[in-house]
Amino acid sequence: MVSDLPLNFDDQLRTIENMEISSTPSTLESQGQTSRFYLYAISFGAAVGGFLFGYDLAVVGGAQLLLEKYFALDAAGLGWAT
Repeated sequence: MVSDLPLNFDDQLRTIENMEISSTPSTLESQGQTSRFYLYAISFGAAVGGFLFGYDLAVVGGAQLLLEKYFALDAAGLGWAT
């Protein structure tokens, strides 16, 4: 509800001071493991994406010469095809 929110700075400060911070070891360990897994997953995804982008770039670059000769494409046609 909107009426439950503090309206001025002093109320907000009192609310922050009254908040309890849970720092049990099990909570911190699970957060660290989740963060580490997230970091590894993002890194793996970025590495695979970079590999696939480079592979695709090499395949298209190698096919351009053959496409240009086989279909007798000019620069605009080659650009549209690839």
